[in-house]
Amino acid sequence: MRAFKLAQEGSDYLPVLGQLEELGVEILSCGTCLDFFKIKERLRAGRVTNMYEILSSLTNASSVLRP
Repeated sequence: MRAFKLAQEGSDYLPVLGQLEELGVEILSCGTCLDFFKIKERLRAGRVTNMYEILSSLTNASSVLRP
């Protein structure tokens, strides 16, 4: 599964992502990816951005969650 699909309508992970957002975790999804798969309007957690901002956020973050 592509990671950005976790934040879309119907995902089993939406409750967990909502809890993370309440704790201050920023959830970012690549707009190009969402457009390519035609699911931008189904995004239900986080916000749409671009890979430049995503990479910038990762490299400047004090901590990053990883699987």
